[in-house]
Amino acid sequence: LIADRLLPDRSINIISQRYSKLSLLLFKAHGINIDNNGSLVKPPKLDSIDKADKTALATLKRVEPPAILNVHRWSIEEDLMLLKAVPVLGHMWAELSARLVPHRDRGHLRK
Repeated sequence: LIADRLLPDRSINIISQRYSKLSLLLFKAHGINIDNNGSLVKPPKLDSIDKADKTALATLKRVEPPAILNVHRWSIEEDLMLLKAVPVLGHMWAELSARLVPHRDRGHLRK
């Protein structure tokens, strides 16, 4: 554990709380909408890409694949893109994959 090796004077609970707070600050700094309860915005239920918010969709940028030796791990850029894209495109995983992360299939995004 990180606590045993790097932070022996801190409890696991304290480290976990700090990690949660840092994650929340990181997400907010990158424009991800999180309410006061720590919940993400509820995604829209779209049946067509034509009904997506065009202005918000234009702000989403395609993410480059991670390094060859790191293909199974998700990068922070991929995580942030996914958190920004779901409130715009909803659960249209195939569309999200094709437009923003073509190196990941819809099954990867859904899970």
